[in-house]
Amino acid sequence: MSQSRGVVLLGNARSSSSRRKALRALTVCFGLIAASLTFTDAPAATPCASPPTVFPESSITPGMIGTGLTAVQGSAPVSFDIQVIGVLPNALLPSFDLVIFKITGPPAFLDQAHGVASGMSGSPIYIGGQLAGAVSYSFGLAADPMIGLFTPAQQMVDLTALPTGASTSLPSSVAVTHRARVAVADAAKVPVSSVPTTVQRLAIPLGVSGLSDQRAQRLQSIIDAHGLPFHIYRAGGAASASAATINPTPLAAGEPLAAELSTGDVTFAGIGTATFACGDLNVGWGHSFFFGGPSSFAMGGASVITIVNDVSGLFGPFKILVPTDLRGTVVQDRLAGLMGQAGTLPTSMPVTTTFTDTDNGKTRTGQTDIFYQKDFWGPEITYEHVFQNLLLVFDHFGEGTLNLSYTIQGLREDGVTPFTVHNSNMVASEYDAFQAAYRLLNAMYELAFNQAEDITFTSVEASGEITDRQLVGDIVRVRTSSSLQRGLRDRPVLKAKRGSTITLEVMLQPAGGGAPETATFRMRVPHRADGLERISFRGGRARQKIDSRHLGFEQLVAILNGGEHPNDLIATGLGRQLVQQQDVVVEGQASVTVKVVG
Repeated sequence: MSQSRGVVLLGNARSSSSRRKALRALTVCFGLIAASLTFTDAPAATPCASPPTVFPESSITPGMIGTGLTAVQGSAPVSFDIQVIGVLPNALLPSFDLVIFKITGPPAFLDQAHGVASGMSGSPIYIGGQLAGAVSYSFGLAADPMIGLFTPAQQMVDLTALPTGASTSLPSSVAVTHRARVAVADAAKVPVSSVPTTVQRLAIPLGVSGLSDQRAQRLQSIIDAHGLPFHIYRAGGAASASAATINPTPLAAGEPLAAELSTGDVTFAGIGTATFACGDLNVGWGHSFFFGGPSSFAMGGASVITIVNDVSGLFGPFKILVPTDLRGTVVQDRLAGLMGQAGTLPTSMPVTTTFTDTDNGKTRTGQTDIFYQKDFWGPEITYEHVFQNLLLVFDHFGEGTLNLSYTIQGLREDGVTPFTVHNSNMVASEYDAFQAAYRLLNAMYELAFNQAEDITFTSVEASGEITDRQLVGDIVRVRTSSSLQRGLRDRPVLKAKRGSTITLEVMLQPAGGGAPETATFRMRVPHRADGLERISFRGGRARQKIDSRHLGFEQLVAILNGGEHPNDLIATGLGRQLVQQQDVVVEGQASVTVKVVG
């Protein structure tokens, strides 16, 4: 490419052929580097026999006009007009350029889209009737929201022939030289100083069904902390994989393309736009999602509700969409975009729960299928499912008690050896009735981020009962008896023979009054016992955070399967420890003395 084309040079340019060879070489290198990584199985992509005709990147010059396709309401794409401002050679990687453009009309489109909106990623751009690229980047704080950048089409067509393998890290922003800023400033008719020095991927609208304000803020803070370009918003849900009817038809160019991390009661869906279809393949977005190479998200359609204008100019306009029908599997997540195959859904991790509110008798059984569980996504989507299903039966926030039982199953690093974590938790809280569910979340985090080996979750099941009452019992009385002192009574000292069995009755007084509950223990006095022995009673202690840095995986699983519970009543003495689970959280403590005689 020559400077006379108005191209802003960031490095030495290469021919289109050299660029494709370089990108393939980089892909092979990245695959060799990450050959040991394990990915979820996905259906093999069908080769693209008749790719769209590509307008040569080497022929793109400033001032060229073209058209784009994207949905502004519903799923049907509408046309918009663009004009090329310039090209950024080597913008993302050596041989990977971006093209700067400006949306010029029509007025009706501008009134609805408000500029280059998040969710337009992948919207195809045509020059002379041929595919030139896909909308993918923006200037963020640019003075003119109509200016964006598109990924050259050939880079996206090449996705259909990529081998499997992992990718390198994706730059979070792309530097823009002074010459490019001058060109943008001239097109926007603003001072050069107002044009940012970097461009960023268009923020990915990440729709999540059923989010409260508090939960949305929490999730957004986690995403921001990980540097992910996702914009959280409330969206409708999609049917779970087990209940959905798959539409095997690939999405048309310009239609919304959803990459779904989960479906069912809790749907997490990143949404962009389809750039083209070829056979049963779809290519879209123009940039990556997680940049994970071979992937296994569910692929589906979506419908635009509206495009929100950012009057502050800080974030840019963004689409609000809801997922629609499931189409297949996203099998590649690459620098130039996503590639999906229609017709078959990927393997999912089912999360099933059954919760009952004992105050009103309301019961709900729900299911969410999780397709992406790497990093924090498996635990967080699971917890979101648990939270929302609890909220459906409890129907408010506030004090209460939850008694939760859960089973987490998965496969160890070899992909064959199973593991199971089964445990329970009962917590009474004056502020958060759902607090017992945090133990499930913490267990999943410990497993997902353990230092010993990589694991894969295969299922999560949970059940529980919730009430707005404080189910707490205080230890208020202990009565004892033995063969020497028959009849249960309050005794400061109980006399008992060696080898005999004593009976201990612990009385628990419910919070708020009511009839006390009792629990009975029987302990055998050891033959070696002598003199005075002390027996103590207490409630179970909640487990603190596990320091798993030096634990083997089997040790970690053993710890997660064990531990005390707040509703445990624990008796310790005479060389033994006995545990009985109660219907209330046990608080307080007591003790008795046994005088052992011959």
